[in-house]
Amino acid sequence: MKISLNWLADYVELPADSDELARKLTMAGLEVEGIERLGEGLDGVVVGHILESKQHPNAEKLSVTKVDAGKLGQLQIVCGAKNYKVGDKVPLATLGTKLPGGLKIEKAKLRGEESFGMLCSEKELGLAEEASGLLILDPSLVPGTPIAEALHLKDVVFEVNVTPNRSDCLSHLGIAREVAALTGKALKLPHVSIKESGKPASQLVKVKLEEPERCPRYAARVLEGVKLGPSPMWMQSRLRAVGIRAISNAVDVTNYVLMECGQPLHAFDLDLVAEQTIVVRKAKAAEKMTTLDGKERELSAEDLVIADAKAPSALAGVMGGATSEVSAQTRRILLESAYFAPGNIRRTARRHALHSESSHRFERGVDPEGVLFAQDRAAKLLAELCQATVAPGRVDACPKPAARRTFTLRFERVGQVLGTPVEKSKVAAVLTGLGFQLELSGETAKVTVPSWRGDVEGEADCVEEVARTLGFGSIPAALPRGVAHVAAEPMSRLLDGRLRGALSAAGFDEVVNYSFVGAKDLEVLTPGVKPIAVKNPLSLDQAVMCTTRLAGLLQNVKRSLNRQVADVRLYELGRIYLPQKEKGAKTPADEQRMLTGVMVGSRTPQQWGQPAQAVDFFDLKGALEQVLEASGIKGAQFVPARSAILHPRSAAELKVGEVSLGTMGELHPKVAQALDMPRGVYVFELRCEALEQVAQLVPASKGVPRFPAVLRDIALILDDQVAAAAVEAEIRSAGGGLVEEALLFDQYRGQNIPAGKKSLAYAIRYRAADRTLTDEETLQAQGRIVARLGEKFGAELRAQ
Repeated sequence: MKISLNWLADYVELPADSDELARKLTMAGLEVEGIERLGEGLDGVVVGHILESKQHPNAEKLSVTKVDAGKLGQLQIVCGAKNYKVGDKVPLATLGTKLPGGLKIEKAKLRGEESFGMLCSEKELGLAEEASGLLILDPSLVPGTPIAEALHLKDVVFEVNVTPNRSDCLSHLGIAREVAALTGKALKLPHVSIKESGKPASQLVKVKLEEPERCPRYAARVLEGVKLGPSPMWMQSRLRAVGIRAISNAVDVTNYVLMECGQPLHAFDLDLVAEQTIVVRKAKAAEKMTTLDGKERELSAEDLVIADAKAPSALAGVMGGATSEVSAQTRRILLESAYFAPGNIRRTARRHALHSESSHRFERGVDPEGVLFAQDRAAKLLAELCQATVAPGRVDACPKPAARRTFTLRFERVGQVLGTPVEKSKVAAVLTGLGFQLELSGETAKVTVPSWRGDVEGEADCVEEVARTLGFGSIPAALPRGVAHVAAEPMSRLLDGRLRGALSAAGFDEVVNYSFVGAKDLEVLTPGVKPIAVKNPLSLDQAVMCTTRLAGLLQNVKRSLNRQVADVRLYELGRIYLPQKEKGAKTPADEQRMLTGVMVGSRTPQQWGQPAQAVDFFDLKGALEQVLEASGIKGAQFVPARSAILHPRSAAELKVGEVSLGTMGELHPKVAQALDMPRGVYVFELRCEALEQVAQLVPASKGVPRFPAVLRDIALILDDQVAAAAVEAEIRSAGGGLVEEALLFDQYRGQNIPAGKKSLAYAIRYRAADRTLTDEETLQAQGRIVARLGEKFGAELRAQ
């Protein structure tokens, strides 16, 4: 939002230092992001009066002019423009002037004719991006007058970042109200008395309000005898300062009042409004209209339109229509001022990708009681600048006027929240200065919120108003008071840190994807599970809630592979959203937090010493073992599993006792093909809730063993289908509490091993906690183990 200090000074006395004013506004929550000082670089440009113009003797496209420059006398200027005539007043850049674009004006000789300056266009003065000729000035200006003074260009403009909740500050009056409260100066509102004559407005126009919920108020005024033309220079300069191009006096008035009061207005050519009837209604499905930007738009049944008796005339709160646009032929104007429900305007503007100054304010909420004030202000200006006659009264359709919000403020509570006492009189002065009405009653006050402060809902908001107006720097610094100890960090957060550290050490990078994915990907990855649809998706690729985080991770991998990044290791900590199994559940989705990862590419970076090797099941298993170790999880087993998305040869379930932690393995070739992925992609999915259940984040030391260990090896021949983890479990069980460790150090298939069999060799460490084991005890334990394995798995000792 651009704010002109020249304009702002009409309503409140400003501090002499503009930088100090910017600091105060910023500290009060209205951040001044930039300060522009207009008129700089134009010190040598004055009003010139063209006295004479003749064709250049040596150039067809040039003219030689004689220009009255006031105190500088008459100067000869060679000019290439053709849009002027003798007697016009134009900007003259005198010798030594450096224009905003960097051009320095020096004495020159053009095709043999001397030139002692330059006649300027708006572009050369930095007032417009394009120009077709010289800027023709007001003929009443005195030659030699500095151009910055003549065009009211000397100004300071603030670029204020107005937060969405402070729509009341999207105007000069709104900012002036804040300045008055911050500086203690009086606020001066513009005078809006109007001289009315002729037929009453109620006889000239009719208003039908069919959507009072979406448009609680619609007011119409009529002006006759309108004479269109350029607006005065003071108005043009103010609009130009805030970034609005001057068009005509009628249109400029509506824009001026918009930037002054924050209330969008629209002017219709009343003679182009069918039957002089305004209908505020919903658009019909597939109904079309052409907006002022020249685009034909197909409307939705959810759009609100301002129509006449035949067709739409404006897209309500967003942009007017071309059918009733004010033009040079306009003689009667219907001036609209209305209040529209913010949510509907926001959806309409987004639906049509049409953001305007009007929609920007309506979708944040304008002052419902400011509708009539702004309309009268515009009518007064139109009467003055367009020599129009204002019809008596107005048509004001307002079935249910909005009531102001009220609540009780406890003065003691202000000091409790801010941590420092604030005098009751000071609190009352601040709130009154901001427009709040207070009815004092002892240590409380009944607060009536002004109509323009839709963001203030209760006592806490009033405390905030006091704090920001008095200045947060006025609150003394103090150490916080509270409990003497800090609560322990939740286990879930501690575990997350361990998981991230372990996977990072294993070469994985963390990603954060959207929870919205495409339905087609989920059909492949979670067949049989119906995902929860998003009501208003951004695109088809984000139409449903994810039932597995693999959908996003695999898209990350695909994107990397398409960009020749072949080695990818990624993981994500996030939620999945499953449909509720029970009807009447309190939440729409069964949310489960998952640790999901994917691995593809080479095992190690490419080097000259050995050929590249692709990652396999055991690389992924090793990474997960690091995760288990970091989480303090003991006794985990990788057992064969069946999964619709994993290759049968490598699908495994990770379990601790009866607790299932999740699954891992190679992506099934058919799934990889459906997702346009290569083979050799390994994935895992672990449930965070299950990990928390079995994790031991605080390590327990067993101390240094007092008695020595006995080491024995054992080599067994077993069926190929027997899992090594199951063999290890039986070794520990049959050892009678003496087996401290059973480590698989060799697996062999081949010569001297029957088909369908394999050899597993274990290094077993025996140890007793209360004595030194004898050879006999060790041999007995070894014998029990061999017997148990033979009975359980049909295992045979392998000959050495």
